Amino acid sequence: VQALAQLPELAAPVLALNHIDSPELAGTALFQFGLAPEDEAREVARRAWLEGYTRAAILVPESDWSDRVTAAFTDQWLQLGGYILEQQRYNPAEADHGPAITALLNLDSSQLRKTRLVRQLGRTLEFEPRRRQDIDFIFLLATPEQARLIRPQLKFYRASSVPVLSTSHVYSGQIDSERDSDLDGLQFCDMPWLLDENGNWQHLRNALTARRPAQSVRYARLQALGIDAWRITPYLDQLGGSMFGNYHGSTGNLQVDAAQQVHRTLQWAHF
Repeated sequence: VQALAQLPELAAPVLALNHIDSPELAGTALFQFGLAPEDEAREVARRAWLEGYTRAAILVPESDWSDRVTAAFTDQWLQLGGYILEQQRYNPAEADHGPAITALLNLDSSQLRKTRLVRQLGRTLEFEPRRRQDIDFIFLLATPEQARLIRPQLKFYRASSVPVLSTSHVYSGQIDSERDSDLDGLQFCDMPWLLDENGNWQHLRNALTARRPAQSVRYARLQALGIDAWRITPYLDQLGGSMFGNYHGSTGNLQVDAAQQVHRTLQWAHF
């Protein structure tokens, strides 16, 4: 897509199934449409603001991908007027995320105060760690496997009452009540293809499931991207105008910005 954007001219309109980082480079014939996780991060920020939250804590994995998504969330959240109280990164290869969570909740500071008191008084004290009470919600980036580990650990560290909002990455795409019981209460955004059973694409989903049952689960989101790309392709010249200023697709509510990048507004669900 970057190479296409750098061409002086395109012979025909092109719909690229990805976004570039420098949209100002693209010409008028290049449209960009992808499942950008940054859109989901911005969606979480808007949802949290509508819920009346103002103070966020961020818990994300250690990765370049996570840094980009976190930057999108942070930018949108600060623009709305929110505050970020704490941010911690966890190692996605590990099962114990206690150090990151205790730092996120300031439990390590509570433990430090207890240690200082013991030293000053010279005797054993009864002690119960106390987490910070000023967090309105936690923005969590995690896969289903990671989230199933992190959510119970948040409860263990006395944060069971703190709302947790996440992106579609916490949802496998299939309802699994037994394995996802630890995620009870967690809210996430995802595309209508996976959440809305009354969309005008239901017949397509049934056909794909019948033909390719394994792929229909594994590649569900990409299939939805293909369907929306097919449906908007004949109208690229009108995309962003009055006709397609707000297109209700299987990947979300689609809008086009001045750089001709298609952005998605998603639906919300909770475990």
